[in-house]
Amino acid sequence: MEFVTKDAKRKWETFAEQAENDCKAGSSFSAAKHSRMETMLQECACTVDSAVQQWKKSHAAVNDLSRKQVAEVEALVRTAIENNEQHELEVASSRAVAEEDASNNSKDIAQGVENLLEEARNSSSRVVSTVEAHFGELQMLQESHSSQAAGINMHADKALQTSYKDYEPSGETPVRSEPNVPSKGSIESLRAMPVETMMNEFRENHPYEHESSKESKLSQIPRLPLATIN
Repeated sequence: MEFVTKDAKRKWETFAEQAENDCKAGSSFSAAKHSRMETMLQECACTVDSAVQQWKKSHAAVNDLSRKQVAEVEALVRTAIENNEQHELEVASSRAVAEEDASNNSKDIAQGVENLLEEARNSSSRVVSTVEAHFGELQMLQESHSSQAAGINMHADKALQTSYKDYEPSGETPVRSEPNVPSKGSIESLRAMPVETMMNEFRENHPYEHESSKESKLSQIPRLPLATIN
């Protein structure tokens, strides 16, 4: 019995010692694991803090960059709007000036055309009156020429048939006849005047037609069409 008791006690002591050793080893392992876990937790906390700081810095930088870009875009948009408004004002002013110039030029052109038409009508009336006057003068000249030609024919017939006819013998002593010889003045009066003298006399009797001919010569001088009135 004593042997069994001793053997049991020895086994119990061995088991207790083994259990104590296992407990110490487990405690040491647990302490080491706990220490490593604390170290890893501290490293994780430091990493998280660093990441949070980096995130805050990145967020602040992104916000600053966004604010700057928004301000720049706003300034560009405002400048573009102001430029567009200025361009609209300039275009409106230029359009008003162009419309006014076009209206004035149209009025000037219409007035110039009206003046040209009026001048053409006046010139046509003057030409017609001048032609009628010349036609009357030509008719008078033709009538005068016809009457003078008839007078010349009559005097020629009278001279050839009465005064200067051929002698016909009749057996009687002819009576001396005194020929009616026209004088030099009457002969000169039947002579037609030179063309220069007739032209000078016509100009003296019709000074208006002479001036109109000068005006027509002056009007033939080339000039610019629709010259600017001002």
